[in-house]
Amino acid sequence: QHLIDLYADKSEVTLECRRPIVYLNEEDEVQADGILEQADIKKGERFIVFSPETRFAKAAKEWPRQNFLELARRIHEKYSTKIITFISPNSDKDYPGTITIKNAPTIRAAASVIGRAFLFIGCDNGLTHIASSFDMKMISIHLGHPKQRSEPLSPNATVIFSQMYLDPESVTVDQVLEEVEKAMEN
Repeated sequence: QHLIDLYADKSEVTLECRRPIVYLNEEDEVQADGILEQADIKKGERFIVFSPETRFAKAAKEWPRQNFLELARRIHEKYSTKIITFISPNSDKDYPGTITIKNAPTIRAAASVIGRAFLFIGCDNGLTHIASSFDMKMISIHLGHPKQRSEPLSPNATVIFSQMYLDPESVTVDQVLEEVEKAMEN
C-alpha cells in the first residue's frame, strides 16, 4: 500500500485525488522564466530535468553521481537536448554536461521549471513527487524503500526498480537510457 493511502486510512479520510497538486502563482512563473533564461532555454524548447540527490537516506536512495554523468553524456551524444540539474544549495557535487541549478529562488520556481520540461529523471525525492503532479513524461530511479510504498503517483511515470535496498549500481545506465529513448521517440 502506498504511503498516501496508509496516511489516508490512519486519518480516516477519503482522497478525491491521489496525485500531488502543485499550485503556482505568477511570481513562481516569472522566477522560472529567469532560471530558463539563465540556462539559455528558449520558450518551447525541449529540455530534460535531472534531480539526482536526496535530502535523507542518501546511501539507500541515490543513484551514483557517475551514472547521472554518463547518462547525460549519452543523451547529448544521441539528442540535442539541454539538461537542467537541480541540486540542494548545500550540495558539494557538480554535474558537468548539465546546467546545474543550485540556488533556485524557491521550490515553487523549481516546480514551475519542472512542469515545463519534456522529461524529468530523478531518484525517490521531493522533486520527483512534485514532477508527478504535472502531465509530463518522467523516469524515477527507485532505490531503497519499497516501490509500492513511495513511487511517484503519476500515470506518466516509468519507475525503474530492481530490489529494495540493493546496491545502487543494480540499476544500470543502459536501463535508464532505454526508457529515455522511448520517451524521446514517442
